[in-house]
Amino acid sequence: MRIILIRHGETYSNTLFNTDKQFLIGALDNELTQLNEKGKLQAKKAKEKLECLGLLNSVDKIYSSDITRAIDTAKIIFDNQEIVQDCRLRERSHGFLEGVLMREINENPLYSQMMVSFEKDPVETCLNRKVTDGESYNDVIVRCKDFLSELDFEEKSTIAIVSHFHTLRVLVYLLQGKEFDFDFSQLMIENSNPMIAEYKKGQFEF
Repeated sequence: MRIILIRHGETYSNTLFNTDKQFLIGALDNELTQLNEKGKLQAKKAKEKLECLGLLNSVDKIYSSDITRAIDTAKIIFDNQEIVQDCRLRERSHGFLEGVLMREINENPLYSQMMVSFEKDPVETCLNRKVTDGESYNDVIVRCKDFLSELDFEEKSTIAIVSHFHTLRVLVYLLQGKEFDFDFSQLMIENSNPMIAEYKKGQFEF
């Protein structure tokens, strides 16, 4: 099996990173979290890249998070093809803190202690920590494992998965059978840059 992992294109909310207007996005799905023009262009470039690699027309099944920014990215890349929406591919939820400005979270001791910091806390603590009504990384790991359990890795097929930053981090580690460690928190996933994993000799290689 070949798996193509793709993060959604850039959104307006992504452009606010490291500014006073940055807010916690999580699984929010509103007008601020939709693809912007750059995000749409990124998706088109992802399509072109897959086409150049000879992979665009070889995709047998397309899965997407059921959040709009992921669905719209998938539609741009794989136009006119069926897209299976799966809630297990959603971004990690931050519960009641979604939409709250990051500066307000950092200034509020009650809020800030709910946030994950791999630099300050043990890995296991970070994997289990979550906001009220939100998800921990371990919660995301569980639903991603459930999704992957339905795939036949030995099958001669190519699937595409369009999802989100934190969820794709988890999928990359699960596909490689890696232990979740500090390096997990350093893994960067670029907007709409296809990552290709091939199943060889019982494991996936990127």
